[in-house]
Amino acid sequence: MKRNLRTQAIVLKNYRIGEIHKGVVLFTPESGIVHAIAHGGYRGKSRLSSRTNVFNVLTVYLYFDPVKNTYKITDAECHSYFEDLKRDLKKVFNAYLACEIILKSYGAGDDFRQAYNLLSVFLNNLDTGESGSTELGIIQFIWRYLTLLGVKP
Repeated sequence: MKRNLRTQAIVLKNYRIGEIHKGVVLFTPESGIVHAIAHGGYRGKSRLSSRTNVFNVLTVYLYFDPVKNTYKITDAECHSYFEDLKRDLKKVFNAYLACEIILKSYGAGDDFRQAYNLLSVFLNNLDTGESGSTELGIIQFIWRYLTLLGVKP
């Protein structure tokens, strides 16, 4: 098993671990949902603090510790951080809803690449679209995601 990994990822969720460490939930096209730790992620000087914010699309470098069975983020390169999306409350709500759907359904089971592409396109369209079209966008995302899961009515 390889200990050092390099992969594309979308940050779905953040949470605190202690005072300064950040737990990051990533969605990758190869491995699906990955829980990783950004050591010092909540410290002001850390280069990982802003790169591991929610909805960011990253190339992330991970180290797998087989003894603790955990991933550690060693570095990250941010490709998209969706500045316009984070300014509009409706867009943020819909983006969080899409991320929660991915989290609660374990990343569509086995087909991670298609689910990753669907979420990536949805976030891009949400960022560039107008605020009034967000309701239609989330409905299309849910419909396509149900098709991907194989439970579309």
